[in-house]
Amino acid sequence: MTEAEWLKSDDVLAMLDSLRRVYADAPVWLERQLHRYFLACCRRIWSLLPHEESRRGVEVSERYLADKATDADVKEVVWYVEGVAFLLDYDSDPAEVERLVEKARAIPETERRSVLHPPDSFADLSLREVLKRAAYFAHYASNYHHMFPRGNPPTNYVPFLSPTILRETFGNPFAVGDEPTIIDIGS
Repeated sequence: MTEAEWLKSDDVLAMLDSLRRVYADAPVWLERQLHRYFLACCRRIWSLLPHEESRRGVEVSERYLADKATDADVKEVVWYVEGVAFLLDYDSDPAEVERLVEKARAIPETERRSVLHPPDSFADLSLREVLKRAAYFAHYASNYHHMFPRGNPPTNYVPFLSPTILRETFGNPFAVGDEPTIIDIGS
């Protein structure tokens, strides 16, 4: 990927591959920044994470990256984050699933779609399925620092990834002397 392509790209997976090449000599820093990025994407899709446990997982992981929570804190909370995804996936509590769907349905469809990239990514899916995928993505993002090997996220998470937030997180990795911006995700 060239600098011009980076500055206008909408292909998040290609952008992530490019970052892995550009920052190959700083893997620890890169992975922390990617963790920040995935959590910032969760904040962007907050309306698609109507269950408090998904949100709490994101918040605890943000605190972890700010050195205000321990690894044990994250390990404890990601179990609950994954539980939300299982709840939606396996319909283990139909009344709770319906409550979550109705809570998300109360948000105008245009607003719900505006947090996806592209906005019509999941047009053929039920709202419950979108919420389920968002819950699994929140688990992925919350648990990112425990994953090995790390690579690009699964393709069903790509609609939750924002090229704009990626550029904001990393700046222009091709500009000489341009230090990446570290975004504050904890506020």
